[in-house]
Amino acid sequence: MIRLDVWLKIARIFKTRSKAADALRAGHVKIGGESARPATHVKPGDRMTVTLPGLKRVIEVLAVTEKSVSKEMAKLLFREISREESVPPEFAAALRRARREAREAGREKFKSRPTKRDRRQWERMRDH
Repeated sequence: MIRLDVWLKIARIFKTRSKAADALRAGHVKIGGESARPATHVKPGDRMTVTLPGLKRVIEVLAVTEKSVSKEMAKLLFREISREESVPPEFAAALRRARREAREAGREKFKSRPTKRDRRQWERMRDH
């Protein structure tokens, strides 16, 4: 048996273990209709509902492993029973692209550690 947050990361349902744990704490992952916690143990045969923005997936656990595996092997760890998209795929792709561009624009603003002057300007903007 393995922790659910770790398994969700290994199965590539979430990109990182901490994102999986955050989703679990927020109640976005349910096992047997009940919200699961990050430390919940997962075993083959468990069915879970994973709710992401614009997407609801019902998956069944087929296998567990404690080591990271390749993308092809990760697909063999679970079977997707259903997948419901609440927004059109084109809109979801455009939203993901816009979020990624916003993150990259934020990184370009501070290419190095902010100076004291930068910090003060940021605090002034934040307070107003």
